[in-house]
Amino acid sequence: MEPGYKTTEFWMTAIGALVAAVIPLLVAYRVVDEAQGQLWAGLILAVAGVVVPVVISSMVKAYTASRTDVKMAALMKD
Repeated sequence: MEPGYKTTEFWMTAIGALVAAVIPLLVAYRVVDEAQGQLWAGLILAVAGVVVPVVISSMVKAYTASRTDVKMAALMKD
């Protein structure tokens, strides 16, 4: 099992919590109106739903390649 911060569920929840906290503040301070706030919240969550899994997958791929290189180097020394 992976640590929590390495899962897509963690990042989606974190992004959702940030959006849920920031958008109402922007509406309260009249930076955006309520309709714009809802639009931005939907857009941010939709983009995060695509970007987060891609980024995490590339991180896992890079980590796996790095560990493979280290293990291969250790095998070649022997």
